[in-house]
Amino acid sequence: MDLGSDKENTKPLLRVWNLLSKVEKKKLILISFVQTALGFLDLIAVAIIGVIATISVTGFGVKGSNSTISRILEFLKIQNLSLQSQVAFLGSLAVLALIIRTVCTAYFTRRIIAYLSHKGAELSARAIGKTFETSILKLQERNQQEIVFAVTSAPMYLFVGVIGSLMTVISDSSLLVILICALMFVDVASTLFTLVILGTSSYLIYRMLRNQSRILGEQITHLNVESNTQIIQVLESFRFLRVRDRTTFLAKKLEELRLQSGLVTGKIQFMPHISKYYIEIALIVFTFSLAAVQFLLADATKAI
Repeated sequence: MDLGSDKENTKPLLRVWNLLSKVEKKKLILISFVQTALGFLDLIAVAIIGVIATISVTGFGVKGSNSTISRILEFLKIQNLSLQSQVAFLGSLAVLALIIRTVCTAYFTRRIIAYLSHKGAELSARAIGKTFETSILKLQERNQQEIVFAVTSAPMYLFVGVIGSLMTVISDSSLLVILICALMFVDVASTLFTLVILGTSSYLIYRMLRNQSRILGEQITHLNVESNTQIIQVLESFRFLRVRDRTTFLAKKLEELRLQSGLVTGKIQFMPHISKYYIEIALIVFTFSLAAVQFLLADATKAI
């Protein structure tokens, strides 16, 4: 699609974001900054694991040279410990940093989901109130199940599904930016190679799944509304339909709708796995390619 289409696709997201007040937006932005700051714990843990790998492979210990590794060991006051003690101490620090980051992220994620669920419930309540104030003629212009979906499930999907996913993307993207910036100081060539491979892979999977996810979402909504409408109509006119011997025909029609709904639901549930498997393949190819580039450009002790 062209750029104009991409801009059009961002409008629904902006409309959902504008449903929040300025104070609520500031709260969510603040939480995003906190989650970004937590990303530095991941960076620290990765750096510590790198130090462990270096001293384990090269045999750094008491007699280390004036390198960065030696300065790190001196800063931590463990330069005079044995190699095993240094590895154990650094390993404990890395594990502690990762655990703290995971616990804090889980806490903030839980709070965000609870907060957005509450906002979705508030929007649903306001929508129900406005619906009850609408004239009967306007209500009769819409399908009952469409109205029920619009005032119950839709607000929850908007806040938890859209804004909740947006917060997750911001958190993960900030961590990726932090790691890339750190890698730039270690090896510029490898970092650029990483950006090209992973950036291309991410863009391709985004282009492949974007339109498909939108189409499947529209299909499952239409199928659910239609099948629910059919069920209500059968229950409301059951005696009449039974006399006319139409129940078997309607049951068959409902069966077809539910089978279609199940097929679409299966595709929707499998979509996250598509990106997962695609990225896994890309990471495997990328890891071996990066290793090859590193050993071509540097010896075994200097390759990252």
